[in-house]
Amino acid sequence: MKSILLLSSVLIAMSATSQTTTFKTNKWGNTKLTHDWAEALDNPVSESVTIVETPSSFKATFGKKIKIYKVVNSSKMDENTMVYNTLSNAKPYIIKVMYIDSDKTYAILCENEWAVANVTDAIVAK
Repeated sequence: MKSILLLSSVLIAMSATSQTTTFKTNKWGNTKLTHDWAEALDNPVSESVTIVETPSSFKATFGKKIKIYKVVNSSKMDENTMVYNTLSNAKPYIIKVMYIDSDKTYAILCENEWAVANVTDAIVAK
């Protein structure tokens, strides 16, 4: 009986941490050029954007360009914001995923790289 409970607990814990969220939008801001997310989003690049978030990585696709970020660690900044320390090609990047309560959208920022906002297309899969 104890082994069944233990196995059930492990399976529940694994399923809770294996969640994937896919965010889709049609424009992004190039913060590598502006170093400011607001300015970058005021002058967005119009192309298909898909960001897939898993517990261990982010895969960001901008048009045909794909960037992979490995999650090193994460922390909760506040009730609606997660901060991820990541690596891409051995270079560190900070990615913030924010849920905006007021308009029920997401904003995702990879500091000094890219930003997306007003994302309403977010699909969660387990």
